[in-house]
Amino acid sequence: MKHTPTPWKINALFNIAGANDRPVGTTGSNGLEGWYEENIDNAKFIVKAVNCHDDLVEAIKEIVGFCYPNGLFRGESNMAGIIDIACMAKEALEKADAI
Repeated sequence: MKHTPTPWKINALFNIAGANDRPVGTTGSNGLEGWYEENIDNAKFIVKAVNCHDDLVEAIKEIVGFCYPNGLFRGESNMAGIIDIACMAKEALEKADAI
């Protein structure tokens, strides 16, 4: 089974929807004292994590594939390859607001 297509978005305070506007979930309601802002922040965090997931996984796969071709650790250096993979990982982390 596949998940609801990305990108996901917040469509009403705490409500999360997929790319096709299908409701995916909610992080609460505004009736709980002191949790209003946290519920909004939780919805933002879930949406960011979901929307960055594929890029982060792809970057890690590239790193692992480069370091372990055919399942064996690559002992020699290949600066061009390392630079390309580092740039890909940096872009994924920037998208996730992690750097």
